[in-house]
Amino acid sequence: MIARQLVRRARSVIFRRLNRLRLQRAASGQSNRFVLAMVLAPNLVHAAIPALRLVVPHHPVVIVNNGLRAWERTWLRKEFPALEIVDLLTSSWRGQQVPIGHGDVMRQLAQSIETNFGFIDPDCYVFEATLIPRIVEASRRAPMAAAFWYHNSPLAFDVPDTFLIGINREECRGLTERQRAEFGVVQNVSARLKAALDQKWPGDAHYPHPWKQYFDTVHALALSAAVEGKSLAFITSEPGDVIHVGGTSYHTGSDLSDSESDPHRLNAHFFHLLLLERQVHPGARAEFAALVRHYESSASLLRRHPSFARSDLCGQTFDLLAALERRGVI
Repeated sequence: MIARQLVRRARSVIFRRLNRLRLQRAASGQSNRFVLAMVLAPNLVHAAIPALRLVVPHHPVVIVNNGLRAWERTWLRKEFPALEIVDLLTSSWRGQQVPIGHGDVMRQLAQSIETNFGFIDPDCYVFEATLIPRIVEASRRAPMAAAFWYHNSPLAFDVPDTFLIGINREECRGLTERQRAEFGVVQNVSARLKAALDQKWPGDAHYPHPWKQYFDTVHALALSAAVEGKSLAFITSEPGDVIHVGGTSYHTGSDLSDSESDPHRLNAHFFHLLLLERQVHPGARAEFAALVRHYESSASLLRRHPSFARSDLCGQTFDLLAALERRGVI
């Protein structure tokens, strides 16, 4: 058992180093000095293809392959022959690749390249072509520039979300050095940052998302900027300029009953079904067979959940689908 753990740990170190080299090579080929990355894990390619069709004509995107199956990568390459794809080395479990955590990918990218960079989620749809250039420009002046954010009222603090975000690499490197804060999911921040947070917000738990009892992805760095008096950038847009579905990586396997009580998970399943009914790919159909068996169709899902069918969330997803169809990307 101990030997197996040592082997696993050594392999993890080797994988991280090789992944950093791969990310470095990909970043060196980007001429605009800003790397916009989309981290793609299994079962998201069908959602990513329309998102990429909207963005790629206006701004290059680097795909970070985080455990895609061979057929998913082939499908992606067929749709976008010129797209830069970085294949991360990932561990496997029972014959399946195990994706690296999103925050860990962020950390590896930050450690690997010398340029500013950003992330766009596979289920984030940018209809306004000027939005990404505005994020690129804003991230030159601020540690982070986000198109989505959550306002934490107790802290009176706007928390950047990573659905579409630009990162100032040098600013965040400085925050890491001074506050011992990094990208990724952590239960506790450094003692230095904790002391600064206690001074700025005495008596508070300091969790940027109160429903999460941990610090997610960019939270530690965002709080580090706050305690140093650095302003983050938040990019406003008009309704319909950019739409993020959310929850599309939620469980879509054999036991789906628990998901039906959560409207956001239900909406994600609804969105998957809508796309699958319009993008026929044998591999995608096979991977989502349990979802299709459970609901039968998007129309059947709505009949089973009339309150969801009447909700604003459902209406927004219908509006998104109509917008994607008008743009001819599905």
